[in-house]
Formats: sequence, structure tokens, C-alpha cells
Amino acid sequence: MGPDVESVEKLIIQALKDDVAVNAVVKTFDTYDGQFRQDDLEKILGLLPGCFVTFVRDRNVAATKGRTYIQRNQFNVVVASKDMRKGVARSGALPITDLVHAALHLNTLGLAGVVHGLEREDRFPVLMTDQIAVYEMTFKIEWVD
Repeated sequence: MGPDVESVEKLIIQALKDDVAVNAVVKTFDTYDGQFRQDDLEKILGLLPGCFVTFVRDRNVAATKGRTYIQRNQFNVVVASKDMRKGVARSGALPITDLVHAALHLNTLGLAGVVHGLEREDRFPVLMTDQIAVYEMTFKIEWVD
């Protein structure tokens, strides 16, 4: 049996905190719990820039007949930044996504049985206003279950 979801979220957060380049520009590291609803923007602007991690889904794939399974898990890293230049919040968040990718790419998070470290599947904007830019990045990781 592989690690629980909360443990992996914490390991991803710690990997981001431990990365010198990410830690130099990101103020908040946390799990994602719907912080970016339009009504809550004023409350969270002081926390930005930030990286927020959440579990998306998992899937078991048979590696051998009924004996070994590969557990595929997806996690999202939500990257948010407030306006860095007048009306261009995107200018702060997009470069942070590149740093997050570099910090997590093929990272096994120190987990036993990992057959494929974190790999970014996609990156896309979630929210763009003149005050805030939010990007979502999906990473997958696989281990023997």
C-alpha cells in the first residue's frame, strides 16, 4: 500500500519549500482548499505569491496479473500571484510555474517504490484579473502498490 494523499501533498509542499529558487519568490506554501473564489480575493492577496497543493485523482493499473498494481496519482499545484506591474498579474505567476516545474520534475519525493517521479501533465490559467493571476499545474506520480 502506498502513502496516503495528505502525506504526498505535504511532501510536494516540502519539496517546493526546499527549492531555493521557488522559496526565494513564493511567500505561502499550503494545501488548496478553494482559496481563489472571486469573493475571497481581497482576503488572500496578502498571502501571495503562493503555491497551493491538492490531490486530484488516482488510478490502479495492473502491472502483473492480480499481484502487482501501479498506483497513478495526480496532484495539482495552484500558483497565484498578485499584480506585479500595473494590470499584469500574469507577469508574476507564469515565471513561478516554470520554477515549480523545475523543482518537481521527476522528483520521487523520497517515497519508496516510485516507478515514475512527478511529471507535469499540463499548465493552464484558472483566474486572471487585474489584481491576481492563478495557474493550475497537474503533476502525476506513480508507485508500486
